[in-house]
Amino acid sequence: MVSVITIIISLASILLGKALFGKWFNHILLYVVAWAPIIVLFQLKLIRYQDIDSNVWYLILFAFLSFLLGSLTIYTSRRLKIPETDISFRENDIWTANDQKLLKTLILLFGIIGLAAVLQNWLVLLKEFGSVQSVLLNASLVYRMRIERSIEGQIPYLFTFSYVAMFFAAVYSASKNKISLLTLLPFVGIILKEVSQSSRAGILNSFFLFLATFFIYRYFYQVKRKMVFSNRKLVLGFVVVALLLYISTTLIRVTRITNEKFKGATSQLNEMEANAIISPSLYLYFSGQIGTLNKVILYEERSQLFAEKTLTMLYGTIAKFDLVKRPKDHDKGYFIPVWINTGTYLREIFMDYGFLGIVIVPFILGLLSTLYWYKFFETGSLFNLTILAHLYVIVGFSFVIFVVRLSTWVFPVVILSVITYLIEKRNKKSLNQK
Repeated sequence: MVSVITIIISLASILLGKALFGKWFNHILLYVVAWAPIIVLFQLKLIRYQDIDSNVWYLILFAFLSFLLGSLTIYTSRRLKIPETDISFRENDIWTANDQKLLKTLILLFGIIGLAAVLQNWLVLLKEFGSVQSVLLNASLVYRMRIERSIEGQIPYLFTFSYVAMFFAAVYSASKNKISLLTLLPFVGIILKEVSQSSRAGILNSFFLFLATFFIYRYFYQVKRKMVFSNRKLVLGFVVVALLLYISTTLIRVTRITNEKFKGATSQLNEMEANAIISPSLYLYFSGQIGTLNKVILYEERSQLFAEKTLTMLYGTIAKFDLVKRPKDHDKGYFIPVWINTGTYLREIFMDYGFLGIVIVPFILGLLSTLYWYKFFETGSLFNLTILAHLYVIVGFSFVIFVVRLSTWVFPVVILSVITYLIEKRNKKSLNQK
């Protein structure tokens, strides 16, 4: 019954999103695509998951309805007021002038910085383990060392410049309507970093960032230039990107997980153990979070510090001065009956703000996503697109964690906001002087 209701609500919501925003790709669709599969897959019970308390299902539903209400609030207010559009800025787009020269420069600059930082991180690992093969064979140990922060010598956070380059690469690709070698530069840096850390979260983060930025800017560019793009040009490019992501995540899965036999798995799931595409661990990754959420709410697990999960990066910085104890990067795991420690973004929201937060935070997320959707399409400002795309990353990642706690979200959104604001401010100033 839960699966049937989920499918009905999802289809209705997708149509609502298309009616509100005039485009199939929007934050309502993204929320549905993120959540509907994990609910349906959980209900398949290919792993004999423990039953979910009915109140948890209601909380998941209320969170989504609150997200919709936030979106409808801005939509309604916009319909009642005619927005003022910055026509001069739309007609003098610095980002696509001179054959996207500025975009290409920024992609190369930040892509190379990010890649150089990643290579430095690899050199530290090679010094520790001796060879690339040894690093991969000891992936589980590397993963544990990363969690325990016992890998010394690596330059922290500088690799996040690859995500900055990723944003500009998505804008460039959307305006060119193709995936080029330049587009792949940020992907290479991010994949090498995640492989070295035996982690997949950064790859998923980059995927959502690229996807959101690409499609939203492509919509805008088509309207602005009054152009109709052919999708055929993009097929090969997206196939290459998909293969890169698949190969890298599969490599991480194979090297990090040695046993695909899970306690409580059905015979149907066990038969997929040797499947290269659909494996038991992949099924767990795209279904088990609801079980963890159920446990956290059942045990009323709460944060030790105020908004600890939301402000993880801030507390981490303060902790360096011994003012507070650094929050753990990874959460407590539960056996459901398989061990898993991720519990959707509602877990962190509940831990930080309680039941009220499960209603308020999704409302704010829907509100801001819709607000910046309109702000971007009215102005074409990449500052607004930066905020919007990173809100979309939160939505896309919501079935796993509250991504605002990750450095791969925090640093790029701050850096990109500063860069795009300063460039656009200078551009407007120069236009006004003409």
